[in-house]
Formats: sequence, C-alpha cells, structure tokens
Amino acid sequence: VVAVDIVKLNILPAKSVVDLSTLIKHHVIDKDTQRVKIIGNGDLSISLTVSVPVSKGARKSIEKAGGTVHDLSLRGAHSSNSV
Repeated sequence: VVAVDIVKLNILPAKSVVDLSTLIKHHVIDKDTQRVKIIGNGDLSISLTVSVPVSKGARKSIEKAGGTVHDLSLRGAHSSNSV
C-alpha cells in the first residue's frame, strides 16, 4: 500500500473523482501501484470525491474542503470499482 499525502491532491482539478486511474494520470502515484491510502499530512484546498481508502485525518481535510469520501476497505480498494 502506497501512502499519499493529502496535500499532493491539490494538483487535481476541482470536483475530480479520485481513484487509482486519476492518481496515475496526474502522476501522483506510479503506474504500477495497486493500492493506496490517502493520509492527512497537509491541507486540501479543493473539493474532491475520493474513492480510495483514507486516514481519519485525511477524511476530515477532504470534508472540510467540501469533498466527500466513499468508504472502501483496503482489501477491496483495487477491485471494488469494477463495472
């Protein structure tokens, strides 16, 4: 599991849906990364919809910025969005 500081999400367009493909597309994580967890190191200044696991601190920052978190377990985070 790769830990991503929440401050790194500030490079994403506002209102983005944050999932593995979004993080890879914007070079936040390596293309071979299978699982991530957003951690609350820093502040988030944009509203996002986060669909990957987050720490309690990251959840507070996301919600404070007007965003939302879709609850996902670490076990299924890489495959739970299959359509």
